[in-house]
Amino acid sequence: TIFSNQVKISPFRIIEPVNPGIEVGYERGYGERWGTQMMVIFLGDYFDATSLDEFSGIRLAVEQKYFFAGILDVIKQRRKYVSAELVFHRSRTQTIGLFSADITIAGSGYADSVDVLRKTYSFNLKYGVEYRLATQLFLDVYIGAGLKYKDVVHRDRIDPTHMMSGPRH
Repeated sequence: TIFSNQVKISPFRIIEPVNPGIEVGYERGYGERWGTQMMVIFLGDYFDATSLDEFSGIRLAVEQKYFFAGILDVIKQRRKYVSAELVFHRSRTQTIGLFSADITIAGSGYADSVDVLRKTYSFNLKYGVEYRLATQLFLDVYIGAGLKYKDVVHRDRIDPTHMMSGPRH
């Protein structure tokens, strides 16, 4: 097939405002209709593009794609697909949060520097189109929806029993 092996990079991921990082991946196509993609993202705010302090982590993903075949798609150098993706994300950042024993009393809060550890697991279903722009250059455009489980832990708080009133993670 014309799309058998693809090494992928996402150059704009490094300036993404929520989870910036360096993203690389590999997709292996087999047959005319199937492809498996593996991605790794080394999370970090390399250009101080976000308000996150000491942001670091990793995101791993594996995606199984099913491509729809058609003469028109081969001529136009594009392939439509549906896929299922599994994602693991682990990150750490430091933030200054506002805490209070009773958030209903104005002015009773205090600021505290906190380590925030996040782990997420997600399952996504996608519909997309891969466009071949040049011999070695592709554009992958997709839309999808999924389920996410998120576990957020705060470390090194002054009083872990007090409630956080802002900012959220």
